[in-house]
Amino acid sequence: MRHKICMAAAIALSMASAHAQTDVRVYGLSSAVLESVRSTTVSRTARFVSNSSLLGFEGVEDLGEGYKAMFQIEGGFDVDNGSGRISNRDTFVGLQGDFGRVKAGFMTSPMRGMGSRMNFVPGSTSIANNIGIMATLNGQATGLNSRMQNSIRYDTPNLNGLAGALIWAPGENRPAGQNNYIYGAGLSYVNGPFYTGYAYESRNAQRILAQGESEDFGHRLAARYTIGTTTFGAAWDRMESRGDFGAGAGTGPGSIYRKAWSVSVKHTAGIHDFVVHYSGAGDVRCAGAANEGQCSSASRSVTGARQLSLLYQYILSKRTMLQAYFSRINNEAAARYEFDGDPIVSALAARVPGSDVRGVGFGIRHEF
Repeated sequence: MRHKICMAAAIALSMASAHAQTDVRVYGLSSAVLESVRSTTVSRTARFVSNSSLLGFEGVEDLGEGYKAMFQIEGGFDVDNGSGRISNRDTFVGLQGDFGRVKAGFMTSPMRGMGSRMNFVPGSTSIANNIGIMATLNGQATGLNSRMQNSIRYDTPNLNGLAGALIWAPGENRPAGQNNYIYGAGLSYVNGPFYTGYAYESRNAQRILAQGESEDFGHRLAARYTIGTTTFGAAWDRMESRGDFGAGAGTGPGSIYRKAWSVSVKHTAGIHDFVVHYSGAGDVRCAGAANEGQCSSASRSVTGARQLSLLYQYILSKRTMLQAYFSRINNEAAARYEFDGDPIVSALAARVPGSDVRGVGFGIRHEF
């Protein structure tokens, strides 16, 4: 009897201890899509892609007095070839309470987060999304739509639908004399079916477009409104690279910038979803010593692009759907815009200016 009583006490203590531990949730997404893509210069190619397939772990521990500790580990994987990493997506640890939330790790910035608000394609990485136009400067990625490494993020409490966010990352491993820190901010307002938001981000000393000391920064606005089962969205983006351009005697300060926009509609009819994205990028605008390449007098007026994407989803359950989509980017004579997640030609230098790209995809998506 004494032995049984001891065993029961041990089990009770074990259960109490388990309640005190962090509650951990395992979640994920598996997607497999067969695509057919081609461009003006690349013949039709069939390929399998794994749009935003991921595996994640998240946990929350109640610390009492209204405070909680939290963590997340999330990584992407490829269904088509089995490759992947355990933590190449949002991964962090933090605290939350009446003051809001503070997190440290590898995280989505307010600028990147706004991309999901203006993009109605689940997963955001298929060729049907509108990010390729909105998040690059004539096809050149500046990192302004990327997650931030070694970052600290603060999210304010929600005040009647109004919320803000700040993020900062120090300049680790920076060159001597360079301050390649990153910072960003966002402000959003949600009231029932209405959402609007603004985000800003600055990345210093990247030397992506400018040859010397530089700052790459952007502004983004987005809004969406739902009426019944139909959601309308619109977004505007301005991206600029400012710094030292040119070589030799022609070296000097300058800048390159462009404006882009996107309009979207999503309509749900029972078990059917229909999405239309139409987006565009204006010609690059150049000043100062930025007068070569895409900023030459022969190119700067023909660096715009337009993208049309159509998506259909057949909803099998709350977790599973079939997808079919089409997307096309029409580049002007000196433009080099490409699909975002899986470009046909990845290297910017290998793209032929003015080459149009298009593709279709058919696949299945399952959340768990």
